[in-house]
Amino acid sequence: MRADSRSKLLRLALGAADAAFRGQCEDAEAALQRCESFGQHDAELTAAIRLARAQLAMSRSRFDAARIDARAAAVSLARLGRRQEAVRAQEIEARIFWKLGENARAQTLFQKLLVHWERWGEGKARIDGEVRCLTHLTSLHSRAQRYEQAIVTGTRAVLLAKKSSDLPFYFPKAANALAGVHFRRACQSHPDNALATHITALGPTASTQVLSHCRSARALMDEVRQIAIASNNRHQAALYGSNIGQLMVLMNEINAALPLMIALPGLSFTDAYFEAMSGLTTTGSTVLSGLDQLPPSINLWRHALHWFGGIGIIVLAVAILPLLGVGGMQLYRAETPGPVKDEKLTPRITETAKALWLSYSLITAVGIVALKLAGMNWLDAICHTFSAMGLGGFSTHDSSVGWFDSVPIELILEVLMLLAALNFARHYVAIRRLTLAPYRDDPEARGVFLLVGASVVFIAVLLYVSGTYPTLAASLRHSAFNVISVATTTGFVSQNYDLWPVFTPVWMLFLSSIVCSTGSTGGGIKMFRTLLLARQAVREMKLLVHPSAVMPVRIGGNVVPERVAQSVLAFIFLYFQVIAILTFVLLLTGMPLVPAFSSVIASINNMGPGIGPTGPAGNYQVLTDFQTWVCTLAMLLGRLEVFSVLVLFTPTFWRK
Repeated sequence: MRADSRSKLLRLALGAADAAFRGQCEDAEAALQRCESFGQHDAELTAAIRLARAQLAMSRSRFDAARIDARAAAVSLARLGRRQEAVRAQEIEARIFWKLGENARAQTLFQKLLVHWERWGEGKARIDGEVRCLTHLTSLHSRAQRYEQAIVTGTRAVLLAKKSSDLPFYFPKAANALAGVHFRRACQSHPDNALATHITALGPTASTQVLSHCRSARALMDEVRQIAIASNNRHQAALYGSNIGQLMVLMNEINAALPLMIALPGLSFTDAYFEAMSGLTTTGSTVLSGLDQLPPSINLWRHALHWFGGIGIIVLAVAILPLLGVGGMQLYRAETPGPVKDEKLTPRITETAKALWLSYSLITAVGIVALKLAGMNWLDAICHTFSAMGLGGFSTHDSSVGWFDSVPIELILEVLMLLAALNFARHYVAIRRLTLAPYRDDPEARGVFLLVGASVVFIAVLLYVSGTYPTLAASLRHSAFNVISVATTTGFVSQNYDLWPVFTPVWMLFLSSIVCSTGSTGGGIKMFRTLLLARQAVREMKLLVHPSAVMPVRIGGNVVPERVAQSVLAFIFLYFQVIAILTFVLLLTGMPLVPAFSSVIASINNMGPGIGPTGPAGNYQVLTDFQTWVCTLAMLLGRLEVFSVLVLFTPTFWRK
């Protein structure tokens, strides 16, 4: 290997380690794939690759693999005289102990590593290394309630971070650690963290100390914000972005309702707001009839709401308004449905949002052209592509997709709906690399295809056996389209499935709760939560037999943190409680059980048609104003997810 090529590959491998440390796992993986084929006969390059592999495994919570690679890399790099890289490898092992809660071992290692950086480090690497060690030591001292030591190390970390050439990355981490020390110290005698309720009971002296600590923490966070803004990394300055996101959604629905009220004079504010909410939340429920006679501009507006609401109006704002100044990352997390909201494709949130919109727009453009070639006019092609990509369900015809009675159109829409039901991060990676591997490696994608495919075949056989359709081919055609449409929470209709055997619409309604992936445009509890709950149940059964066994829950080879598992369980509890409460509210209004339950399920899953009067042969026009507002609330809860909305009604949120 030529010396210059070897040097480039070595820098690339070390850069992959740094990318993995910053959470840019896809970029790190791509760099490593390029390096590995050349590193088999070069000890230094092999050691650098192992370092990157260790960091990548660490970022993905694969602690056992990370520890093995880190130890091997540390030994090899030290033998080769690359001390700084060897210390980075030892840092990974220390961080593993820190993650696992082995505080004593982690503290000992970080103290040794700090000495190594002070002795052998040079320039930027030395400063950054010292900041990392001091930041972790601050956290460890704080855990052990050694607050004076924690403040000393935290202050050193903050002062050093200000000297770093990568200030926007290191300073917030150091400042957050120090601010956390102040807050934990303030709440030392109140582990419930309900600080505001105890201030007056602490006495004058203690109260002054508490407020002083809180002011110190707030001052640090204000400084983080100022530095983030000055560095054009405004996403790091977020504090209350998720709630701003909710307000933006509510205001957007009011604005979206105005064109409907102007163009359709007989439409009430309740119905107009419901239609706008249905559009922007990609539910697809409608209170309008005579869709074939609506002005083209109104039909286009309704479907545009689906398209903008699909990938997220907030994500669009983050992508095209980098001067937003209100916490882009928090807005992104608020808008992105599902428990996994921190997966970044690129280092900056604005670039991540742009990447998602690029894949979204590209698939949309291909879908429009395909539907035009399949026989639709341009208006129908654009509108139905917008609906399919947003998994909304609005149509330009009262009989929905059944109006066209075209197999090619149905097949194209099926493909679009399945693509929109998958994580758009996977689409971006697949398009960029021109490979289908991201779908194969994604456990959610595999779950979607397996569950939907099995349901299509089973229902097709059931329809054929029951005599609903004369041939198996016809059964398969209608089963495929309607099952995919309902399961992906789209709500397109080609046949009145209310007339099918009673099992089929109920099963399809159940599928709408679980099929869509995290980071897709669909609703429901998401496939990730479904997989997690299933594996959590299996683990609990095994623990009954082996009570002392350590069996972490893994999805896609990654260990799911216990905190995520607990939040999923809490979400599922609230999800079903909200369904039950809203169903009882509709029952109190005199609505029959099946329509009430199906309307709530369809609304909270952002699916659209229910069963009975609100089913595929009807719409939500039959509801009273109060019932319409109940379904509107259900749609909002489903789109922004239950936690994000209900937290607004907790006293803790409103405390200063």
